[in-house]
Amino acid sequence: MTCRELFELLMDYLEGALPPPQVELVEAHIADCDDCRSYIGAYREARDLVARTIRAEQPPDPPEELVQAILESRRKKPR
Repeated sequence: MTCRELFELLMDYLEGALPPPQVELVEAHIADCDDCRSYIGAYREARDLVARTIRAEQPPDPPEELVQAILESRRKKPR
């Protein structure tokens, strides 16, 4: 397997979507190729950082008591 071939399979490999024979080829290449091993490590770190950032930017769910109070106040208002 070449580095280019590995790159084309990388997303499926990281998502666990490759069949076992291809996984073996990818892992054999990674074991022998410092550049690809380094690239995959950096890619995983970047992917994890993006995921953590997205989670951190999402506001927490409001407390259920607050939701219920708002809904109750809307029911009491004449329209």
